[in-house]
Amino acid sequence: MTNRNDDGAGRRVDGIERQLSALSASVDKRFDAVDERFDSGETRIAEGFAEQRRYTEFAFERLSTEMRSGLERLERKLDRFIDTQLQTNELVDRRLRALEGPGLL
Repeated sequence: MTNRNDDGAGRRVDGIERQLSALSASVDKRFDAVDERFDSGETRIAEGFAEQRRYTEFAFERLSTEMRSGLERLERKLDRFIDTQLQTNELVDRRLRALEGPGLL
């Protein structure tokens, strides 16, 4: 009788071991699948950051170019205004000197 109990218990232990092995393999497969998804996600995130950086650098360069162009136009306008003001000041000075010369002022 002890053989039957031992034999039955041995079969149950073998069955449990097989189930545990199958469960372990299933868990390992799921962890591998999760790892693959994380790796895939990390790759997509890294690619997204790289794309965002390229766009930011492009936009910054474009903005910088437009600002330089606008500032150069503004500088030319200011230079013309300053030149005009200097000429006007010179004419006013000449007129004032002309008026002071003959003793009118």
